[in-house]
Amino acid sequence: MTNKTFITVMVMFLWFNPAVGADLSFITHNIDGKTYRDQNGELRGKKHSGRRGFQVELVREMMIRLKFTPRSHIIVPFKRGLRMIKDNQKPYAMFSTGKRPNRLGKMKFVGPLTQDSYTFYELKSAPTGIESIEQAKNLPICVQLGGNQDTFVTKNGFSNVIRTDYENCFKMLIKKRIGLASISHLDLNGVLKGANISPDLLNKTSVELYRSEGSLSFSNQVSDAVVSKWQSVLDEIKRSGKYDELLKDYLF
Repeated sequence: MTNKTFITVMVMFLWFNPAVGADLSFITHNIDGKTYRDQNGELRGKKHSGRRGFQVELVREMMIRLKFTPRSHIIVPFKRGLRMIKDNQKPYAMFSTGKRPNRLGKMKFVGPLTQDSYTFYELKSAPTGIESIEQAKNLPICVQLGGNQDTFVTKNGFSNVIRTDYENCFKMLIKKRIGLASISHLDLNGVLKGANISPDLLNKTSVELYRSEGSLSFSNQVSDAVVSKWQSVLDEIKRSGKYDELLKDYLF
């Protein structure tokens, strides 16, 4: 076998090897202010920037351990990325996607990357006294536009809702333009840092909207063997202690 033939065979092996999944394209979303490009043009998470920065670094670590290249990402709005996964036109992987019953069968999941709960926050200087979702409906609230909270408040009959990004929600809360802002505890510190708001000004209410499990989702045409390999490497990262290191450096 000539050197040229050998190289061609190896390239074809890497491309089609189900344990590598080299034809995968990675999708992510909502990275503004949470990531940067390093000297190699690679997407990296900013330290202590919250969930998205952490997930970028976690998936990067998975890629490194699986020798997956190129470590590049398609950046699109969440709804577009979800549609790309569901349409199953190409072998895509997207993070982060909530693992929900209505999505089972429409995509495949590896995870959890993160587990969190979404609650309402209020100003300490203007406590609302709410103890239930029904009571929260009587107040002006703010949720992330197009996010899962947006879907939740729509389905549950909230009428006085402002929809924008997280930072603007909390800026409006500080100015008392709203009574409540919803966010995950995993995102809170990074958002407050970006908005230059002290967490000491806020109070976490006891009212939880829902809990969520953030996953790496794959379009259905990606083989179970590939999905299993990515799950195995995530489990390995958690066992090794690397997951906790990344949490400390990027999430909080």
